[in-house]
Amino acid sequence: MNAALVLAAGFSRRFPGHKLLCEIQGKPLLRHTVERVLACREVDCCHVVIRRPHIAVAQALEGLPVTTVRLDGPGVHSESLKAGLKSLPIGVRRVLVALGDQPIKTGILNAVMCEALKSERDVIVPTYQGQRGNPVIFRSEFFPRLFRLDGDVGARACLKSVPEVVVEFELGVRMPPDLDVEDDLRSVALYLRSP
Repeated sequence: MNAALVLAAGFSRRFPGHKLLCEIQGKPLLRHTVERVLACREVDCCHVVIRRPHIAVAQALEGLPVTTVRLDGPGVHSESLKAGLKSLPIGVRRVLVALGDQPIKTGILNAVMCEALKSERDVIVPTYQGQRGNPVIFRSEFFPRLFRLDGDVGARACLKSVPEVVVEFELGVRMPPDLDVEDDLRSVALYLRSP
């Protein structure tokens, strides 16, 4: 079984308001992201980690076949990741980790997942013109290392110590934009409109 984990519990301190609820083309950014993840082949279930206040974010996902994981703590990256991993059903062999503010095209998600299914390595990291990006896919054998993460750090912190379990997969396209500040709105909107 392959799962997807969408991390959507950040504070978006640099963006005015809640960036994941920002409407682009008539729909919240988070919904764009999750719909693309759900359309990914080989993904059997999708869990979305959200933080209090939960109501508005949960409403943005209404009607989608996802499990929401409510994080009551500070929402730091390692805690979001661990809460999401703990919520996954027994039998998950791989998890695709995506960011709620980066609605990557389903074709890219499919390509990275396809590479993961062929690889014997524990971690698949896509690169965009040589630069590492998302989504990252982890095999269950790597989960114990992720559970040892602490503080506001992501998986990148533990990948450096075990390069032998990581395979990079070059996509040959530009890095998909994410929404950090208000000026990013236009580039995200253009990306969502592009084929």
